[in-house]
Amino acid sequence: MKKFIYILSFLLIIPISFILVACDNNSNLEKTSEGFTFELSLDMNSYTISGIGDCTDKDIVFPSSYNGLPIIAIKKEAFKNNTGIQAITIPDTIKSVGENAFSNCSNLKIINVKGSKTYYDSFDNCKYIEKVKIDNIDNWCSSTFSSPKANPLSYGAKLFENDSEITVLSTNSNIGNYAFYNYKMLNELNLT
Repeated sequence: MKKFIYILSFLLIIPISFILVACDNNSNLEKTSEGFTFELSLDMNSYTISGIGDCTDKDIVFPSSYNGLPIIAIKKEAFKNNTGIQAITIPDTIKSVGENAFSNCSNLKIINVKGSKTYYDSFDNCKYIEKVKIDNIDNWCSSTFSSPKANPLSYGAKLFENDSEITVLSTNSNIGNYAFYNYKMLNELNLT
């Protein structure tokens, strides 16, 4: 009987330990914010984030998909005048950030960007942005900014801790308009 209990408990412990390890591995994933409003594209293949909805997060992590479809854009004026937002993380699936999407977000201080994007005066009057974190300098260079107001660096935000000299790989043949506009910390741009 003891042998049976020993074998039974052993067989129960192994699956439980696998479940615990699997849960622990998922704890490192970035939790996305919820509650936004979305618009389905006309071709029904993607979504655009159209507003804050009932999301109350101050540090917003935009999801990369909704209802099994990719989110590819943030709509024009989607978060305009929102003073509650302090930080945003934009995934690489989002390729376009609409005109005035974050205009007058007076408490927005940190922007995390993954992948290259097209920005349309997205950060107009966001004067208190302190830092722009990017996943890759080449992605930043290949991003397109419709005007100086589209680029958060134009307000004095830092791109890197030590960013007086930036090196761009030769695989990037194009640096987007206004990519480093008014970026006073940059002394040298090396194209290798």
